[in-house]
Amino acid sequence: MTEISVIIPTYRPESYFRECLDSLWKQTLGHSCFEVIIVLNGCDEPYRSNITTWLKEAPSDIDVRLLQTDKGGVSNARNMGIKEAHGNYIAFIDDDDWLSDNYLENLLRLSDDGTIVVANVKNFDENNSKYIDDYIARAYKKNACRKKITLMSGRSFFSSCACKIIPKRVIGSHRFNTRFSQSEDALFMATLSKNVRAISLAPSDTIYYRRTRSGSVRHRRSKLQATADVLRTSVAFAGIYLSDMRHYHLPFFLTRILGLVKNMFRK
Repeated sequence: MTEISVIIPTYRPESYFRECLDSLWKQTLGHSCFEVIIVLNGCDEPYRSNITTWLKEAPSDIDVRLLQTDKGGVSNARNMGIKEAHGNYIAFIDDDDWLSDNYLENLLRLSDDGTIVVANVKNFDENNSKYIDDYIARAYKKNACRKKITLMSGRSFFSSCACKIIPKRVIGSHRFNTRFSQSEDALFMATLSKNVRAISLAPSDTIYYRRTRSGSVRHRRSKLQATADVLRTSVAFAGIYLSDMRHYHLPFFLTRILGLVKNMFRK
């Protein structure tokens, strides 16, 4: 029975994608319990053939599907993956990241229909070849000593759709907003927030490894572009809240907007 659908969007993948895939082949969770859905978006050959070659190394008992779309954008790719998912839970992974061997097993063990289970995170700085804590790792440490993690104390976990498993029931009909190429994760997670009954932390050795690569979009944006993105995203957060004020948590959305503004002035 498929419990977890692992969704990986990829665009012009390089050799690092093999490390991502290899970490999935090594999972301690029974291979029949999860499927892998790869969505190649905005490109085709030679990348499709490269992925097909890499997939020959996959264990025969793992269900792996490769989808391709000429339409670019990570949000569209993730939406395609959600549509094709058979699992009760969704795990999003970026193609340049990788997982500890126990990742899926430990997340699944703590999951239920209304709980998101969050893994520890280590950020690999490719420029300096060392591991550093990022904002999710710091939030993990702060919440590890709490008996109950609230939406506010765990709000950093809602900035990314990765490093966790999300019940399909929590996602429901919600999808990523394809009009956004920045903060699309945070907007998606905000739409889900009203359906989340609890937040749990997996054991600290359950690790999502994030790779920071030079030349990413966020490093290339001008200050004018960044300011425009903050304004658009703030309006989008407000729109989500206003769409269902009875069930969304106002302080949570205010902190989302204030965080955007704060980060803008930091830069």
